[in-house]
Amino acid sequence: MKWFSDMSIRYKILIIPLVGILGFTTYLGFNYNSNTDNAKRLISIRDIYFPILENANASLVKLDQITVSLNSAVNSGEMEMIEASDDMADVMRAMFVEIEGLEPERKVEVTQIRAEFDAYYIKARGLSAGMIEGTLDFSKMGDLVADMTKNLKTVQSDLTSFRDESHGRFTGNIEETLNGSQQAFISGMIVAIGTIAVLVAVAFAVTTLVTKNIASVVASLKDIARGDGDLTKRIEQRSGDEIGELVEWFNIFIEKLQ
Repeated sequence: MKWFSDMSIRYKILIIPLVGILGFTTYLGFNYNSNTDNAKRLISIRDIYFPILENANASLVKLDQITVSLNSAVNSGEMEMIEASDDMADVMRAMFVEIEGLEPERKVEVTQIRAEFDAYYIKARGLSAGMIEGTLDFSKMGDLVADMTKNLKTVQSDLTSFRDESHGRFTGNIEETLNGSQQAFISGMIVAIGTIAVLVAVAFAVTTLVTKNIASVVASLKDIARGDGDLTKRIEQRSGDEIGELVEWFNIFIEKLQ
């Protein structure tokens, strides 16, 4: 610690605010990184994951509505209800396109679901329209219904899985955001406590060293004064700072007086 003892008192004192500045800067750095990451996650949740989850849920609802609409069309014999189903099918396709735009990396999965939906809807619509218009070959009706039902179950299963996965990504990002905020708080507390501890340690070291040197000079001066002005005594130089320099020049002064 001789280097610290020889350091100028000015620089010793400046170490205290410097440590505070470094600690505060570190704290700001942790918070900035955490807030930046959380902001990115929140933007992704708002602009990507929530709209995808919303569209996935809406697609499942719309698929049920289409199924009900086609069944009602057959029961009532109204082609207008099939046209209404066409509009709902177009809405579903638009939802799939929107999802692909929001999350391109899942485009293959969404394209497959859309193809499965189209396969179901073409068969379901053709079956319903054929029954209403009387053009359906009833000998093939059993096979057509079985194929349509198989396609419907496939679409429902894959769309449900897609919805569940989207929900997992949505909640996962929320959890990561919450964990990031908690981690930032913990890191900030650690930095703050560490900074306070270092500040106290540095302040104690500086004040102890300075007061110790001053007390040493005062004690030496008292010895000289009490010794009937004995000019042969010298003050011990224990540091290389301003106090040590003062002692050095005082000894030189006494030596010249002697």
